[in-house]
Amino acid sequence: ILGLNTHDAGLYGENAFNGATITPIAQTARTLKEKLCKDKNVDLIIPMTHQRIEKDRKMAEEKLGFPLIIGGHDHAVYHETTAGARIIKTGADAVNIGVCDVYWTLSDLESAKVDTRLIPAKTYAENKDLKDVIAKHELLLKELERSALCKVPKQGVKLSSKNVRVRQTTIGYLLASGLRDALQADCALLPSGNIRGNCDYPADLKYFTYAHLKKEMPFRDMRYIVILMPGKEIVKLVRFSRRGIYESPVVERAMFLQLDSEIKWDEKTNTVTHIGDEIVSPERMYRTVVSWSVLGGMDKVTPLLKYAENNPESIPDVEHAKPAREILVDYFAKCAWINIVQDCKWTNLDKNGDGVVSHDEVFDVAKKIYGNEVGKLVVDNLMASADLNQDKQICQHEIFLIGLLGVVGFIRDSKGKTVLNLKKYKKSMIRFFKGSGGKDKAYIEKVFHRLETDKTIDTLKELTELVTNLGKNVMI
Repeated sequence: ILGLNTHDAGLYGENAFNGATITPIAQTARTLKEKLCKDKNVDLIIPMTHQRIEKDRKMAEEKLGFPLIIGGHDHAVYHETTAGARIIKTGADAVNIGVCDVYWTLSDLESAKVDTRLIPAKTYAENKDLKDVIAKHELLLKELERSALCKVPKQGVKLSSKNVRVRQTTIGYLLASGLRDALQADCALLPSGNIRGNCDYPADLKYFTYAHLKKEMPFRDMRYIVILMPGKEIVKLVRFSRRGIYESPVVERAMFLQLDSEIKWDEKTNTVTHIGDEIVSPERMYRTVVSWSVLGGMDKVTPLLKYAENNPESIPDVEHAKPAREILVDYFAKCAWINIVQDCKWTNLDKNGDGVVSHDEVFDVAKKIYGNEVGKLVVDNLMASADLNQDKQICQHEIFLIGLLGVVGFIRDSKGKTVLNLKKYKKSMIRFFKGSGGKDKAYIEKVFHRLETDKTIDTLKELTELVTNLGKNVMI
């Protein structure tokens, strides 16, 4: 069995092989076959590949003497014969088991016979020892399942990531929109290869949890970054990524871009028509969230690579790229705090009146938001997102700053607008801090007056500077 990984360098982390050269699979297979058969006295070689089906077919057509190719990488099931070679891919999530029998004689290696079968994994009896191991891991999973990140956006909208490489999905909308808002961008383009759940969620699902996020985005180091990109290039990029659904037969591609909820796309013409719910302006430079790996060459998304090469000034350095899961967990936690400011009062949080909110007090608030079965991870996330000076407690000015993110476009209101109703939100802030002995009405009105007159304030850092300059005892 000869293991062969794709030569697409964009799929690997930096310096994954200590600078070793990567060559195409077919070329490597030919070289190693000759070497193994000559030097190691090997009779038969079966390649086990990690590459797209088109590449496996092409390798079979080169007639390198492989009677069977066992393939991975593709999430779909393939079981076919190409140019005399059997190709089998069992698909994702261990739903199927491939059974392969190969018969040959030393006198006629070229006429090896191959018998392959796809058998549903559920037809096999459970192994008790393995089941016990799984049960231990499921204890952690149950905690993750109780760790709500956000409410399912709208009633009647069923979350799904099924067939994510050939269609826009609701999970795609949710994750791309979260990245857009968290990074304060105009739009977000999320490659389908980064979404791995491939499932339909229950129609009555109330919360999208950390377990769901890990299932959909299992890789910790999937990083995203904001680049500047003109509307015409975004149109070109989306059209290129989705071209596979217009081929016959339809071709699944990991590069198929999932769009945020405010990008409108015309299926008939494969054209983006709106960004931010407004008609695309071809020359306008949009703050666009993209995958750092794709920007680095993964999936060979040619329009993006050419744009990056020709416009290096529009591409930030790698240190600005952040892991998607971390971005989204922090974003959903900050959204929860903004809702708390709108729906609660400081005295509801600070039960003992000591001027700060502890982990236990946040736990009590989280139960009111998410119900009694709230996971520890929810509370940890809420604490981490608001504890800006990392002293393991939350004071009034930290919540004040997090709450103000709702005003400067960090979160969208129920109508999807990036700026909340300032007058209404100011009242919520005044009500939240009333009777707290801290932020008074005059101070809050002073801050909001500045926000109304200075539209350039749109980051937590700028908010901190504003609050520091306008008030006393608000330094973090």
